[in-house]
Amino acid sequence: MLTLSFDDALGEADLVLDSDGALQNGAELETAVLISLHTDRRVSEDTIPEGRSLGGWWGEAFPAVEDDREGSELWAILVQTNGADAPARARAAAEEALAWLLEVGAADEVLVTATRIDGDAIHLHIDIDTSDGRRSFDFTLAPGST
Repeated sequence: MLTLSFDDALGEADLVLDSDGALQNGAELETAVLISLHTDRRVSEDTIPEGRSLGGWWGEAFPAVEDDREGSELWAILVQTNGADAPARARAAAEEALAWLLEVGAADEVLVTATRIDGDAIHLHIDIDTSDGRRSFDFTLAPGST
């Protein structure tokens, strides 16, 4: 799997190149986490303010399994982070987006915590236990960052 790197400040992921300028392979778990959290899942109309796009990506139009949805609703939560329940909703969205790791046996446990920082920003801390040990991931999500 190609390696992705995420820039919290820009809210963007990019492919990683090795010293020869070739695309780098590896970091499968990190790349899977980035794609799972930062691919915009389509949401229902009652999830975001009226008149906003429902999001989603083109792959949702052709699911391999009926009603299979990939990605997360984190982007929609960041549209309205001023509610007291925003960190809990972000935690639930991240857990839902990463649940497939458990279903396919790529992880033994996925633990997500979400806390509000700097006003409207939300910090996600994710611990994933695999047969190779525990990996931790941290993301700061701010309105407009996904």
